[in-house]
Amino acid sequence: MESPQQRSLYQRDATAILYSNTYSGLSMNLIAGACLVFGFGTPADFTHKVWWFALLVTVILLRAADIVRWRRNHGDLVKQSPQPSNVFCCGLLLTALLWCAYTLLFFDSAGHYEANCIMVIVFIMAAGAANALAADKVALFLYPMLLILPLSSKLIFNDNPSLSVTGWVSLAFCCAIIYGSYRAHQFTMEAIKLKNQNRRLVLDMEQKIQQRTQRIYELSNIDPLTGLLNRTAFLAQFNAAVSEFAQPQQYHIALFFIDLDRFKDINDNIGHRTGDDILSQVAERLKSECSDAISLCRWGGDEFLIALPYHQLAHLEQRAELLPRLIARSYHVADGGELNISASVGVALYPQHGNSAEELIQHADIAMYARKRSEPGGCAFYNNALAAQRSRELYLRNRLSLAIERNELYLVFQPLFATNNDKPAALEALLRWRTNDELVSPTEFIPIAEQNGKIKEIGTWVLEQGFKASKAINQLFPGTTVGINVSLLQFMDDRFITIVEQLLFSTQSQPEYINLEITESAFSLEKQLLIEKVKRLQSMGFMVSIDDFGTGYSSLASVLELSASAIKIDKSFVESLDTKGAVIIDAVIRMAERLGQRVVAEGVEHQWQADTLKKMGVHMIQGFLYAKPMPWPELISFLQQQHESD
Repeated sequence: MESPQQRSLYQRDATAILYSNTYSGLSMNLIAGACLVFGFGTPADFTHKVWWFALLVTVILLRAADIVRWRRNHGDLVKQSPQPSNVFCCGLLLTALLWCAYTLLFFDSAGHYEANCIMVIVFIMAAGAANALAADKVALFLYPMLLILPLSSKLIFNDNPSLSVTGWVSLAFCCAIIYGSYRAHQFTMEAIKLKNQNRRLVLDMEQKIQQRTQRIYELSNIDPLTGLLNRTAFLAQFNAAVSEFAQPQQYHIALFFIDLDRFKDINDNIGHRTGDDILSQVAERLKSECSDAISLCRWGGDEFLIALPYHQLAHLEQRAELLPRLIARSYHVADGGELNISASVGVALYPQHGNSAEELIQHADIAMYARKRSEPGGCAFYNNALAAQRSRELYLRNRLSLAIERNELYLVFQPLFATNNDKPAALEALLRWRTNDELVSPTEFIPIAEQNGKIKEIGTWVLEQGFKASKAINQLFPGTTVGINVSLLQFMDDRFITIVEQLLFSTQSQPEYINLEITESAFSLEKQLLIEKVKRLQSMGFMVSIDDFGTGYSSLASVLELSASAIKIDKSFVESLDTKGAVIIDAVIRMAERLGQRVVAEGVEHQWQADTLKKMGVHMIQGFLYAKPMPWPELISFLQQQHESD
């Protein structure tokens, strides 16, 4: 079943065939008419023939004008009608009627040669119509009938037997022409149908090729989740923009590196579907805000890159501050709730901060991570100081990866002194790292270890060495407790309890003389998980203390349920003991007394601080005023001296 659109296409092609064949037919009509009028004219009917010829020329001119109009509109589907125009149809009919009139009016008065010429011309034009008008069934049948039937009728009913026979022959010839025309029409329409089918097949193939090409482009250049460019496409587009920038331009280029803060928590705690939804919404916000971007892509995971043109640095800084606020707006998720997430942004400028996309991305990444470490949720521009810091971090990261194998890590021990007799009552094991004859501060390498995932391996090593040290020190000085710091990432590990059990078995240590110090940041974990792990450790015989207490996460309810062995007051409160710190410390001491917990003050460096803390009721003091952290041989010597002085 052919659709109306297909039938319209067939009719257009048929009309095109009719018009394309008309020029030759008009020329033949003009030449034949001129030959008959001016070649066989007699004074008796010459005037009438001239008027007939004038009418024929008029019709031919109108039809020629219609052909010019059609050719001018050819290919314009809006202006061009699929059907032949009224001028074409009327002109064709008038042409046939004019020749019909000529045979009826002038055949009887024509001489022998003129009569033969009239019949030949009429028969030739009728035969020619079989091809010229094959695209239109009505015209194909009507045109030869109007040309031949009047003449055939006139000859058949003529008194001259030979002319009568000629009439019957011409009638048979007319029937033959009509039959041949019908076959020609079928062939022409079948050819038109096949042509359109082939054209439709080619168009379908081209469309499929375009779709597949577009799909291949999307697979190789478009991020399927966000619809943004991927890495490959971004680099190609950005490098092309940089190449154009080599020519004189009225703008500069800034590269933004955007990283969502703590996005992994959403995937882990809420689900990847919600995480994907957030990423899609972030992408939509960036596309809307950065419609003038040279290029915008999802670099990977929760990272986005934007290449923006700018004219003035002040205006760029305003946009840089706007982006984190834009991303920080609430997000609507599938369950009808809302989520908030921040983003850290780093910016590098071309060509000030690099001449290639790779270099600019690296520098923008450095600026982003610098902002994330200092104060997440804002923007930072790249500078040389950040480059030096990044270079230092990469150096330490590479060295740290083999620190255990190279025996570069070691423990030092700082005694804790009881306030009732100023004697060593416990020890704290502290991690140190010396590489290439450089002593690297823990405040510098611990964050690096947490970032590159080495903290769990290092933390396990610290536990093992701490357990061994506890066993050794208790053989020399029985009853000495050794405190060992546990990283938050290490404590969060699902295998943490198993690792502790294995180390306890392999070292044959006594857990009652080991104090596992967990930083207060552990209270940011899910409450039930925290309490279960702590109680499991306590059931094994370990003491568990809260380190850096007062820095922000814990609640009184959690402290009550935790039943910690001791609370270590952060040194920041000791440093502000003469101002507001005393109020916090006093509150902690009162709470600990009621819970039966000991209170340790760390970071004591002045005598007046020690005296004040003793009066307030602190149980133990730790700080440089009493003893600095010391290696194992020095520690043994120090403790022996303390015991001998007793």
